[in-house]
Amino acid sequence: ARGPRGSAARKCPRNLARAASFKLVTHRHFDNFILLCIGINCILMACEDPVTAGDDDVKGNLHYIPLDYSYSLLANYVLLMIFTAEMLLKNLAFTPWGYFWGADGNWNSLDFFVVVFGWMEEYPEYLAEMPLNLSFLRVFRSFRPLRTLG
Repeated sequence: ARGPRGSAARKCPRNLARAASFKLVTHRHFDNFILLCIGINCILMACEDPVTAGDDDVKGNLHYIPLDYSYSLLANYVLLMIFTAEMLLKNLAFTPWGYFWGADGNWNSLDFFVVVFGWMEEYPEYLAEMPLNLSFLRVFRSFRPLRTLG
């Protein structure tokens, strides 16, 4: 007989902060909420026109729906903060070792890199000294839906 897999197989830590974050991130509704956010993010990415998004010359509307681009930016920023909070809470709950090399380590590593590249895309002025175009970072947002496979 096989025991529980993934985050359900981990024991609740004794530290109060870690125990609270453990209970939150192992709750079944937490994963459902994160998957809902990933779905919303996918819909926003599908609606964006990557050519005109954020250009000063063109009124940056979403490509398929008549919604101002600033609403899309706000939604993407809120979703990025949610994904960052998820990453930090899981890191606190499982410790960095358990987060990156535990049962869900591969998915957590993917989430970590997507969040880091998301923040790099959000604040490119801090990377302005780099002699490369950072628009390729948008590709990493498309990896979030892979999480639904696990």
